[in-house]
Amino acid sequence: RTGTWRPVPATVAATTEIPAGGTQHITLPGAPDKGLTGAVLTLNTTGTVAGHIRVTPSGATTRADAVDVVKGTRSATVFTATTDAAVTLKNTAQAPTTVTVALGGWVTTPQPGAARLRPSSSDLGTFRAATEKTITGKVPATARAVVLAVTTKGAGKAGGVTVWSAGDRPGVRSVDVRARRSNTDLVVVNLSEDKAIRVAGAPRKARVSLRLVGVIG
Repeated sequence: RTGTWRPVPATVAATTEIPAGGTQHITLPGAPDKGLTGAVLTLNTTGTVAGHIRVTPSGATTRADAVDVVKGTRSATVFTATTDAAVTLKNTAQAPTTVTVALGGWVTTPQPGAARLRPSSSDLGTFRAATEKTITGKVPATARAVVLAVTTKGAGKAGGVTVWSAGDRPGVRSVDVRARRSNTDLVVVNLSEDKAIRVAGAPRKARVSLRLVGVIG
């Protein structure tokens, strides 16, 4: 039996500065009452020297890097195990790094009323990042969330793209725009009632392509 998905509105769970080589323990808000096995997070890092942020269940260790640290900002979507809604962030950079953690959803043992992930495969289009675009009519009516492969390219300088569904644009980027190269990452978007997907970012000449790879519902 597979686990089930509990989407939540995009929530910034914490913004914290982690010392050089240090760790930070974070408790995520609004955890399910029972059956918690994991969480989906979006991490934005802002640093001054190269390194990485590692994400583990509370108190655990790993040598697997979750998101880069650079002189600037980087982002990544992270699936992490947790049974107590707590995670540990490890900064491998030899300078303090600011990390913003946004919660995107919970993974639980099978629960009534929760959703499951189904594979999908369809292109949603390519758009200019600098102009906010709303995509409608592209996901099943029963979907509660979607998993997107988001590719950015075509920019002469770095930036970032945010993908969301309803309301104001969240305060964290979803995918980096890398100068003079393409970049792809997975993004989990919890859907509003209109099932719309919105995308916007910078710099002006960057283009962003969205592909639907999973439906949660």
